[in-house]
Amino acid sequence: MRADISLDRASFIGLVLETVGFGLFQGLFLVTVWTLLKRASTGRLNWALLSTLVLIWALTFAHWIVNVVRGGKAFVELQGVPYGASAYYADLSQSLYAAKTAIYVMLTFVGDTFAAYRCWIVWSKRHCVIILPMLLCVATLCTGFIATAEFSRMKAGDAIFAQSLVPWVTSFIVLSLATNIVCTFLIAFRVIKSQRRVASYRVGGGLLAERITAMLVILVESAGTYSAALICLVTVYLLDSNGQYTILDLTTPIIGITFSMIIVRVALVEHASKAESSRASGTVSWANGRDVEAPSSPRLSRPRRLSVNVVRLVEMSTDRPKSNVKRLPDSLKDNSSRSDL
Repeated sequence: MRADISLDRASFIGLVLETVGFGLFQGLFLVTVWTLLKRASTGRLNWALLSTLVLIWALTFAHWIVNVVRGGKAFVELQGVPYGASAYYADLSQSLYAAKTAIYVMLTFVGDTFAAYRCWIVWSKRHCVIILPMLLCVATLCTGFIATAEFSRMKAGDAIFAQSLVPWVTSFIVLSLATNIVCTFLIAFRVIKSQRRVASYRVGGGLLAERITAMLVILVESAGTYSAALICLVTVYLLDSNGQYTILDLTTPIIGITFSMIIVRVALVEHASKAESSRASGTVSWANGRDVEAPSSPRLSRPRRLSVNVVRLVEMSTDRPKSNVKRLPDSLKDNSSRSDL
């Protein structure tokens, strides 16, 4: 077994990074809840987003608590024991380690399942699209719990890189990565297809196309962050490095951070799109003669109706015979140059 970093140091760095990540997720969690409640004031509350967010927060918090308890036992209770921290973290038969693994498996399953649900919504609830992502989610859950069961059967001195664990741990990470890649690809394909439909419109279509593009960038960036973490995790694990403990603990809050960032950034894009639409409609209304204040809807204002009275004045020469056309009275000659605007 090759280790680029000692086990106790990798676990300690993972605990610190997870604490920092959980702190960031705490702030984003409050902002996301406020965003969802604010959007609910103008419409119906999205209970699917809110319940998933709360569940992800609860699982992330539980995972962090287990890591803190394990860190306390390793670095406080066993500080006087030579190599006590390394021996404690190397013992995979600990019940807290199995609990930590089970929590991470559930957290991954919730995140992957919601990615599949989001794909289903974007594709107008077509069941044929959701088959592959859901099969990947179920396979991820099964391999994750099999790996957890294998951890509970491990004896003191057995390493996480044992031959009985490598297939299940690797399959769990790869299946989760495949789920996110497939869902991201399907959503991106659907979004790009929708963008092409509205590309021919000038005013409203341009704003909608910009909004769709911004949401596509948000989705790809968020999925790319989590996918990059999984790629690093499986690579370091296959290299038999203890650094996989650090990346594993860091990946836990990343799931909640990416989930919250999608909601918050989409809300910001919607707010910016509404502001841009209001400015555009305000400019059109001003050009058509209305007040500068923009209406709530981007409909064009109707132009004012102009009333113009045209008076025909005919002068008759005295050398010619009189015409049947009557001369204009002098009282009306002064008003002949006026127009009723």
